Amino acid sequence: MLTRNLLFCRVALIFILIASLAGCCTASAKPDQDSRSPSRTYLIVHGAWGGGWAFKQLDTMLRAAGHDVYRPTLTGLGERSHLANPNLTLDTHINDILNVIKFEKLQNIVLVGHSYGGMIISAVADRIPQNIETLIYIDAHLPIDGESMFDLINPQRKANLLKQAKSHGNGWQILPPWPKNGQNVAHPLATFENAIKLNNSRLEGINAKYILTLEPGTKTDAFSLSAKRARARGWQYYELRTGHNPHWTMPHELVKILTANDLSK
Repeated sequence: MLTRNLLFCRVALIFILIASLAGCCTASAKPDQDSRSPSRTYLIVHGAWGGGWAFKQLDTMLRAAGHDVYRPTLTGLGERSHLANPNLTLDTHINDILNVIKFEKLQNIVLVGHSYGGMIISAVADRIPQNIETLIYIDAHLPIDGESMFDLINPQRKANLLKQAKSHGNGWQILPPWPKNGQNVAHPLATFENAIKLNNSRLEGINAKYILTLEPGTKTDAFSLSAKRARARGWQYYELRTGHNPHWTMPHELVKILTANDLSK
């Protein structure tokens, strides 16, 4: 009987030791898993009248894939619309993004611009190319030195926007084209009038992609000039048959392009 009890105790002790060792292994493995950093850092710049809110779904999808994401809102827009004032300029918005990079200490950034955001990311990449891993333009303006937003849009549309700002925007704001959206707000006129200052040669060493969106049945739109410029520079080029906001209408396809390692440079 005593021998049987000793044998039982020894077996129990072995099980306890095995369980203890397994617990130690699990505990030591977990920090390694949790400490894995996101594979890339995406900084997304929204378009005119919009805000960082417009890219919430894209943010969620990129984070789920293991990436880090920043989607700041430019001064005077979105949740920062209370800061709107006649003194806002293109440089204000450029500095918004430069300061995110500075204070968050961001490096190796995938800098993404949508629509008007193309003006901003062009200037940011021109000023601090060493911080940028990749530039991605989503149906966005691709300016050259000395151009303004108004230089890149249809002259009749420019005239309409100026007229609207004078009659309904206190002379310094452009009302949103899609007021029923409820989240788009008036955009500062000066940001469309200000000429951008670029040394475009600085962009030549940065990997870049251009995504043009075209409504089904169309062959060209307001961003075709920018797409043509991107192709002439040898950038990776894509077309999506959808509206101007693929982050809403084709988010899965867009994420696939944003995360693909298929750069030509």
